[in-house]
Amino acid sequence: MHNAHELVVLEAHSDAIKRFVFDEYFTLHPDKIAWRNDPKIKAICQDDIAKHLSFLVSALERDSEIQFINYCLWLRGVFQSRDIPLAHFTDGLVLLRRFCAESGQGLSKSLFYLDQALAALADDSRSLTIVDTCTQPDIPRTESYLSAVLRGQSRDAWEGLQQAINSDLSYSAIGTRIIQPAMYQVGSLWETNKITVAQEHLASSITQNTLAKTLAFVEYETPNDRMALFSCVEGNHHVIGLRIVADSFEIAGWDTTFLGANTPSGDIIAMVREIKPELLGLSVALTQQLPTLKALTDDIHREFGADRPFILVGGLATNQLGGMLDNIQVDQWIPHAQAVSTDLKI
Repeated sequence: MHNAHELVVLEAHSDAIKRFVFDEYFTLHPDKIAWRNDPKIKAICQDDIAKHLSFLVSALERDSEIQFINYCLWLRGVFQSRDIPLAHFTDGLVLLRRFCAESGQGLSKSLFYLDQALAALADDSRSLTIVDTCTQPDIPRTESYLSAVLRGQSRDAWEGLQQAINSDLSYSAIGTRIIQPAMYQVGSLWETNKITVAQEHLASSITQNTLAKTLAFVEYETPNDRMALFSCVEGNHHVIGLRIVADSFEIAGWDTTFLGANTPSGDIIAMVREIKPELLGLSVALTQQLPTLKALTDDIHREFGADRPFILVGGLATNQLGGMLDNIQVDQWIPHAQAVSTDLKI
């Protein structure tokens, strides 16, 4: 495991870190001392500190400072879009860094990651590092589809996809070049406080319904007696991308089982044991879910050995890291549904 010593230290001192950062924040800001004894504010602050620490730990496990930097840059955007002073966040990182420096525990890599993140936050030109998820460009219908789902107009959204179907665009192309970029924009609009949670949920609901309708116009390949299992890892509630991938396999003749969002690792393993799929497709949306993915794939290798399924991984978290899953035991990562046919040749 990468940075094993530092991971052990941070885990052992997690409660002390939360107390230190919380208490020292009011040393930095004596004008806010009245907040210190408010149970609600204390709970929110300590939860925020725990999240920052969990992302740092996740990045250390992967030996990837860009993972932690991406988290910090994403959170900067969320703060700025909601007019929340960024100092609330950066002060926390500075205090976390101070704890690491003063601990005497040799947390050199943690200090390096925190320094890199603080430098990135101070640089207005820095933005999230995300790989291009599709080599083919979005098509004009993407914007009209996005507009329709944001307005809650399911009929308009479906009519746009019907036009794509009539122009002989494949199901995976529709998913990758219309749906996926539109839904990425929906997520970005929510993160920047430009749409509500209700609008984001409505867009997702309309999209799932239109995808189901699109399948009625698809010509399926002859069944090939091959079986695939698909699931989001525990903590991942974003199912649309994985749904498109699973559908692409079914169109190609595979027998597919789709477990959906936020599936406990034990249940995924139990299903592998029960149906013995040839392929297991997993989705991770956030970088903090990568430790869950790693633990799951380690367990699958340990239990099934040579009889394990081929492990395919995708999701925004892997796109943010350029698919560098070097320390996670997977067979292949894919950035989007069209890569299923081009890279795997299903």
